[in-house]
Amino acid sequence: MILKNLTGEVSEGTFLQVDYFRRGSKAALDEAYTDKLLNAIDMLNSITPRHCQCDLENFIKRFKQCYHEQEIPLIQAIDQENGVGYGHNSREKQNPANPGVSEYNNITNRLISQVLNNPDLEVVNIPEAMVSPVVINDEHNLPSGFSVTFRISNDDTPVIYLEHCGKPTGTAMFNRLANVEKSFNQIVKEINESEAHRYSPALQAKIIRAPVDSLGDLDSGAFPGIHASVTGAEGNELPVVHTRDLMVAVRDNEVILRSISLNRRIIPATTHAANYGSDILPIYRFLNDVMQRETNQQLGINLDVLPELGITKAPRIVYEDVILALKTWYIKSDDMAKLRHAITIDYEAAWSRFLNYHELPSIFAYNDEGNEFVVHSNNRLEVIAWLSCCKTQQHIVLKEYIGESNNIILKRKDEPAHANQFVAVLKRGERRSAGMYGGTTPMNADIAKKQFFPGDEWLYVKLYCGLKVADNIIGNELIHLSKKLYHENLVDQWFYVRHADPEPHIRFNVHLTSVFALGRVIQSINTAFSAVIKSKKIWKVQFDTYERELELYGEASIELVEQLFFNDSLAIASLLSRMNVTANFDEARWLWGLLSIDRLLNDFELDIAQKTAIVRQLAQSSHPDEHDGSDNLLNRQLSFRYRHYRNRIEALFAVGGDVVGEDLLRFRSLNNRPAAGLLTGLIKDGSASRNLTQLLINLIEMSINRLFKTKQDVHELFVYDFLLLYYNSTRQQNTSGHINYTVNAKSQYRPDGPCRH
Repeated sequence: MILKNLTGEVSEGTFLQVDYFRRGSKAALDEAYTDKLLNAIDMLNSITPRHCQCDLENFIKRFKQCYHEQEIPLIQAIDQENGVGYGHNSREKQNPANPGVSEYNNITNRLISQVLNNPDLEVVNIPEAMVSPVVINDEHNLPSGFSVTFRISNDDTPVIYLEHCGKPTGTAMFNRLANVEKSFNQIVKEINESEAHRYSPALQAKIIRAPVDSLGDLDSGAFPGIHASVTGAEGNELPVVHTRDLMVAVRDNEVILRSISLNRRIIPATTHAANYGSDILPIYRFLNDVMQRETNQQLGINLDVLPELGITKAPRIVYEDVILALKTWYIKSDDMAKLRHAITIDYEAAWSRFLNYHELPSIFAYNDEGNEFVVHSNNRLEVIAWLSCCKTQQHIVLKEYIGESNNIILKRKDEPAHANQFVAVLKRGERRSAGMYGGTTPMNADIAKKQFFPGDEWLYVKLYCGLKVADNIIGNELIHLSKKLYHENLVDQWFYVRHADPEPHIRFNVHLTSVFALGRVIQSINTAFSAVIKSKKIWKVQFDTYERELELYGEASIELVEQLFFNDSLAIASLLSRMNVTANFDEARWLWGLLSIDRLLNDFELDIAQKTAIVRQLAQSSHPDEHDGSDNLLNRQLSFRYRHYRNRIEALFAVGGDVVGEDLLRFRSLNNRPAAGLLTGLIKDGSASRNLTQLLINLIEMSINRLFKTKQDVHELFVYDFLLLYYNSTRQQNTSGHINYTVNAKSQYRPDGPCRH
């Protein structure tokens, strides 16, 4: 009937979107609910790490290399032929398998550990004691307005499920509805005015249209109808800003957009809730990423790593009666394929076995790109439809369903249940000036800065101490200080190395989030080490100039290398913090070192032949000159020792790491992979002057330096040899089934040379 009454032509294939409005009774959400929601949002804001926007960070780096601080047309900068490009169309390719990955914070790590160690848990309650040590992030990292989606059900006790926390703007969830419903239009107008006021005198431009990438790269003449409407602080509509009118510059690592016609700085924003996919034009992906870089756009607990760790069922996560994550089931595609086949033979038996095996509830939800499919397990039609929907999916994720028909608060008596979903808009009233950007002041800055003096963004400290006490200092005072500075948002990276000049000391580097944090950081360093300084375990603290080894790591890749230094230092310092509670720690340390090198090579996606070649080079460089006669005796000793540990080493790799601290390596790899993908891309396109083999050798040698307290050359020798023996035996077993464990100087270090019996 509706189609018959429509004006205009409607043919097969026409897409229709129907909005149904039903005015309900006015009601206010009880303060008990709002308080719980706000407390949960505050907690999530304190623990949600910033998302690594690899495309945008990559663009900033390339832009500075090409243009320094010049201001150029945005369309030119995004063009892959005339500019630096953006995303998968840019000259700098990144590994698509490694998108920006957020770092896992302590609370998330503890939750993951709980799930791993207690697979039968149904509910995990986050206690206040776990959250209270966390310093709340600055509230200014939230957008001026953002949307929160939640559900309320009325079981024995009311339950709040915080479904989604954060959207690009306060109006994002229902901006589309403002054009057809006056009440929505008034709400949208009020929120827009509030958000515009915050950025004044800059202007917030809302992207209205984002054409798909299939249209191709458009030149400036093709953009007249693709524009952004700009709203002033007083709510009045200003002239539109066309994309061809935008200029871009990078200053102090910040992207600055300016309208030529208005001579005002432009802050991009989206107008609707739809997520921009990878198929839109690069210029709109860029604008969307710029918008999200300034603030935490989405808050939540990231448990995506669980299926990678072998978890098939995750418990419900609750904080102060607010559900932060629903009970979740991870189903393998192979299991789904078997189910689809089995139900064709005996539906009832196959479906019953599947439900019992995975311990699924009577009602569960399947989410496909934002569309929720609720499945009642006793409804055969729904089950068949669900199986059809996820037929092509490699990873199937199911969640418990909050809002059964018998427990929804919002419904009329004897009526079918309405969708139990609420949208709340949070806005901030304080004003944050973005400033007006009218031009550029070109600087002849280096692509990468070489020296950092005390007072610059990198602070460099030398801690002079004995070789034996260095482990205790790293595993106690240094790691605790580093975590404190990181959680207080005073630093965003740090790393350490052991050194002697000639006195032994720890070189500790911290990257300040702001140079204005320098005083607090120095005071924290003084406080953290005061006890060991007083006891003379540290006899001198010296602030010095940090000089990047650009000649060793390259200008284009040094920042990514420093990120890897940070990840490695965090893992090793955390391992050393477990020293006093680990039996036979010295043995556990070098076993961990074997696995650490292998995992690092895996982070760069090397195969067994490539890994063998790199470790062979390391082993060759660590051995004494074979002509002095000492190498043969050493080889026999190494062979004997390897045979003694052979079963332990093989088990170490076979079961995924049966050694203390293996969890630290998993988390290091999660943080390493984005940087590793970018480094590989830099090397492939020639932007980085180093080759991958030499870079990895340097990274491994630095990691060994951090791991062992003394005689690093001796530890290098047997760690490299043992790993090489393992790789060679693995390759031999793969080809002939025969394994030989003899070290021989004349064959072991030659590519693919046969081992002598």
